Amino acid sequence: MESCGISRVMAQEKMLKETLDLHTGVYLFGAGQTGRQLAEVLIRSGIQVRAFIDEIQANLCQSILGVPVLLPDSDSIDKQIDTFVTIFNPRHEYLESASRLKEQYGFQKVHPGVCLMQKFPDECLPFYFFTQKQELDDKMNDYSDLRRVLADSLSRDFLDSYLEMIVNARFFINLMKGYNPFLILKEKLCQSKSLLLFDCGAFDGDTISAFRELFSEENLQVHAFEPDLGNYTKLLENHSLSDFDRKSKFNNLAVWSSDKTLGFSFTHSQGSCIDPMSSDQISAVSLDSYYLSSDFAMHEQTVIIKLDVEGAELEALRGAKLIIEQEEPVLVVSVYHRPHDILEIHKYLNSLNSNYVYFLRCYGGDCADLLLYAIPATKISK
Repeated sequence: MESCGISRVMAQEKMLKETLDLHTGVYLFGAGQTGRQLAEVLIRSGIQVRAFIDEIQANLCQSILGVPVLLPDSDSIDKQIDTFVTIFNPRHEYLESASRLKEQYGFQKVHPGVCLMQKFPDECLPFYFFTQKQELDDKMNDYSDLRRVLADSLSRDFLDSYLEMIVNARFFINLMKGYNPFLILKEKLCQSKSLLLFDCGAFDGDTISAFRELFSEENLQVHAFEPDLGNYTKLLENHSLSDFDRKSKFNNLAVWSSDKTLGFSFTHSQGSCIDPMSSDQISAVSLDSYYLSSDFAMHEQTVIIKLDVEGAELEALRGAKLIIEQEEPVLVVSVYHRPHDILEIHKYLNSLNSNYVYFLRCYGGDCADLLLYAIPATKISK
């Protein structure tokens, strides 16, 4: 049954590749990471994205990238316009979604998102990160260089699996789902009397919870940054500042390369992100300016910076240049939000400090929660 379904989808892709007429715009079913990335490609190509259709996100935000987010039963949807399913993960079944959109909501033209990717003659979009084939080929030497500097065989296996996915759309098979993503720090780091954690993209405090499982609370100073007010409220509900070192602070701020006001898409859940096309705004701060305006004794502590900021990781690192050069913090960086982030982030860190040892781990399906760990060689236990 599954192979039959896949064959039908492939046949449909081949037919639509040549016949699609997108002058009337498109709807995207799925406003997650994949839908947003494809929307960016379409907008740059001059194709109107009429709306995202998403049963979860429509209840959390009105727009993403300046595009309305609607429920599938919205009266403002023209059911005759081409609609593309842009949900890609191992648990999602395209044929089931297509059938539901047609039978339950009356959509007339529902197609796989892959068909839309194949419409662009100048962009060979290999499934997930929408990267031109030539660009992938050009970067393979860089990926080989990165592979050589990864510190253990498991890291290299994860990189190989990542490349397999973005080239051939095959998902990870050697996941670490269920593991505490910061256990590797407890295993690799020299013992320290005091930890200073900058939790950037703190969400509802899940990272803080993970640290509390592994490290003594009284020796843990936490500075959390969460710009989404809904998530920030959950953070305050889940953790009390009194549980930590007295200098700890929870900030309703984003982190960026400089102190400024930025457009933002609020979801009050996962996936809220900086969005230059949004009329909603938040305040952002660079870690360097935050560091300089506060009384930190970093030389007496093991400093850890965690960045999971929905594609703004490189900008945030640029705003932490002084800390990285002078204090050699341990870095835990999400590298799955943007194409080739893993290359650009490694290159940037290496330009600032060549003393880092790198590890790579993945904790979620379809490349989600792919984390790059940069640990100063002097802080690795022998």
